[in-house]
Amino acid sequence: ITTSVLADQTYVFTGYIIDIAGNTGSSSNWTLIVDTGIPAAPATPDLLAGSDTGESNSDNNTSDNTPTFNIGGCENGNTVTLSGAGLSATGTCSSGSATITLTTAADGTHDFRAMQTDLGSNDSPWSTALSVVVDTSAPLAPTFLTPASGSTTNDNTPLITGTGAASDSGAIMVILSGASVVGTGRLNSLGQWSITT
Repeated sequence: ITTSVLADQTYVFTGYIIDIAGNTGSSSNWTLIVDTGIPAAPATPDLLAGSDTGESNSDNNTSDNTPTFNIGGCENGNTVTLSGAGLSATGTCSSGSATITLTTAADGTHDFRAMQTDLGSNDSPWSTALSVVVDTSAPLAPTFLTPASGSTTNDNTPLITGTGAASDSGAIMVILSGASVVGTGRLNSLGQWSITT
């Protein structure tokens, strides 16, 4: 049996079979929800602070290659799909959001998007993308250049210079004396640093 075109709503159906002698057998109630509406795109994924290991917990730089994201703006009960870095994982929307963890994202800059699928199997558009840098590689150890190791100075705020790797441009250089920080700076585009204590 093919029905007439049904509007979106909840239907309670009953069925009857009438045999050739005119006897009728009726079914119990049978419920069907017709839902052809397309859900809205969920919110842009948000890298959770616990996975955001960068300089701040909201800069979307991480050394965690199994990052966890929160996706808001979804309808309760819908399936939320997170995709990015060649990976995909799903979660169920509860209280308007879903929390999803990806596994083994490769190092690099990746765009992560989300979509939701409702109980009628209608897919939403993809959300706008969140760009995340995944970097699990340790930086090259720094080298001190000046003053030379073991030298003596009458300057109690000496300028100390050195190098790292150009690929670590922008990274923070920290100089310690025991457990005490005596100076910080950043590597320039050539991987060089200079710090006045």
